[in-house]
Amino acid sequence: MDSLFTVILNFREGIYIRQVSASTPWVGLQQWARDLDTTGIPGMGEKSKIELIDYFNKFSDLASPTPVERVNSVWCSLAGLKSGFCLIYIVKTSAK
Repeated sequence: MDSLFTVILNFREGIYIRQVSASTPWVGLQQWARDLDTTGIPGMGEKSKIELIDYFNKFSDLASPTPVERVNSVWCSLAGLKSGFCLIYIVKTSAK
């Protein structure tokens, strides 16, 4: 059963929020990256998007969402790109 996840990206002093439906936070994060519209994110173009997807694929053990301590249904992930550092929070918003 899929859940609704809110993905919060902190990148270069900006915060960008989108929602995805997925079975797990990791699947949701990967889907979010594939569907990411970079036109509204200064400094992150299509090359950075491809780099982010590649990072998730190559370093899944490092990039896989980690539960945030003492908070229910919240995970964190990160990625260092050539264009900047991505701090990403994934919040399980609801079950569908």
